Amino acid sequence: MIKKIIAEGLILSVPRMITTLILTLIGLFIFLVAFIAAIDDITYIETTAVVVDVRYNENSETYYPIYEYEFNGQTVRAEGFPTLDREDIIIGSEKTINYNPKNYKKFNEGSRQGGTFLLVFSILILACTIPEFIIFIRMLKLFRVNKVKN
Repeated sequence: MIKKIIAEGLILSVPRMITTLILTLIGLFIFLVAFIAAIDDITYIETTAVVVDVRYNENSETYYPIYEYEFNGQTVRAEGFPTLDREDIIIGSEKTINYNPKNYKKFNEGSRQGGTFLLVFSILILACTIPEFIIFIRMLKLFRVNKVKN
């Protein structure tokens, strides 16, 4: 039987503490992923790339578009995100991409318009995570105090 201690309006139990810790860690992980993606969207440079070729991977049975775009007056050739359907890739079509100015072969497909959403989403996740973290710290302190008293 799980021993529960009621103190300061909190029901202390090891499973509740573990659940709170797991929720806090998941929230922090989601925040970090969304925040890093938002920073990428903000710091990357938007440009237009042209599909010039397609590479097929036999192991995963996927097709990779090969893009060309300009960086500092030079033509850069880089591989895009894979797809299962060859018909999704049209040679000669243009695609909006965002490349990393420090590593110009690293890029994201699509417009940067999602960056604001990701930033707001990451802040919302953090706002939901902070109360769980505070509850966990309070529970940990109360658990230690009550463990010493018992």
